[in-house]
Amino acid sequence: MSQMHELAIIGGGPAGHTAAIYAKRGGVDFVVFNDGLTGGQIATTATLENYPGVVGPISGVEFSQLMDKQAEQIGFEFEASRIEKITEENDHFVLTDDYDESWRAKVIILAAGAHYRPFPLEETPKYHGRGLSYCATCDGNFFRGQSVAVVGGGDTALEDALYLSRICEKVYLVHRRREFRGQPVLQWQVRGVENIELVMPYTPQRIEGEDGVEALVVKNKETGEPKRLEVTGIFSALGLLPNSELVEGMVETTDYGYVKVDARMHTSHPRIFAAGDVTDSPLRQIAVAVGQAAIAAETARCWINENCAIEMERG
Repeated sequence: MSQMHELAIIGGGPAGHTAAIYAKRGGVDFVVFNDGLTGGQIATTATLENYPGVVGPISGVEFSQLMDKQAEQIGFEFEASRIEKITEENDHFVLTDDYDESWRAKVIILAAGAHYRPFPLEETPKYHGRGLSYCATCDGNFFRGQSVAVVGGGDTALEDALYLSRICEKVYLVHRRREFRGQPVLQWQVRGVENIELVMPYTPQRIEGEDGVEALVVKNKETGEPKRLEVTGIFSALGLLPNSELVEGMVETTDYGYVKVDARMHTSHPRIFAAGDVTDSPLRQIAVAVGQAAIAAETARCWINENCAIEMERG
């Protein structure tokens, strides 16, 4: 039978990493799972500069390497396992990975983050790895000196367009509205770059190309007029979807699947806490994720030790 832990932390990004730090400092017996790169989505970010103590900008990869070094110094390791199922048995949970290996824990902190929203065209699967990408910093170099399109209107889309403008001949920034949703400073920067062309208000209609992307056809939302963008690469930045499937039916979520938490990071289940991009937060930033995770870990410790003046159970 698998070993019983007091706490299981699911996620290897800033939230999961922070929860592990606080669990370690609090003397909690825990296991922390990471099925991908350390840092989660931050590992694919071009630059990080809005986090205290970071004299930057630095790359997401550099930040993730610092996290690895810190984990080694503190003395904890990630289980490189993808948890695919959580079941509840009496007073504990059983967590099972994709190889049917299992772990047991009394309390869970879900810090699984979010994933990219799929590109909304029927032919999307055909072009995966053949010109269609969800990560500008991962794949941008393949399109050096070429023309590309970025689709989206939030921070990620604006950051991707700025990143690609440095290595690509032309960047079309396609957005369905006449105004962006991203931070004003990013909007200002994008509008000042000569080789970024704003294509607004347009939506993708189809991708053209035999062996790879040759063009993206978009349509004006107001007039219906089509426009053909001759590009060899398309970068989708259409937002995120929470990785909350593991706790579906166990905790209360929003209509979009984000886990609802209170100020102590309680979910609607008394022994499941959540932190980071998987939660119903008004701002998805590293600073928010680490703050929530610190609270979640301390709340979990209190629940385990039964020695804190906080509400222990929520139904």
